[in-house]
Amino acid sequence: ARVVEETKKVLATTFVEVHRTGQTELATNAGGCTASVVLQLGDKVYVANAGDTQSVVATYAEETGDITVAYVTREDTPDLDDELERIEKQGGIVQYVDGSSRV
Repeated sequence: ARVVEETKKVLATTFVEVHRTGQTELATNAGGCTASVVLQLGDKVYVANAGDTQSVVATYAEETGDITVAYVTREDTPDLDDELERIEKQGGIVQYVDGSSRV
């Protein structure tokens, strides 16, 4: 249980740090970024994503060649009510430019 909690903490901290340093070092409003990480440690798989990116975790049966989708992450886009609320609660503003949303 400790390894699970530590792994979750490391992934969350990494995403926050990349966001923080990206804001200061890139200092641009010209675009955004997304990130997706799939990490397997032993028999556990950890998935973390930020922004409008999507990860798919699947298994492959070598004997049959079958691929089975086990998990798909949600794309956190500002047109989802809960994502818009989260953005605005943190002081962000969503603008719609040329048919796409920008935070």
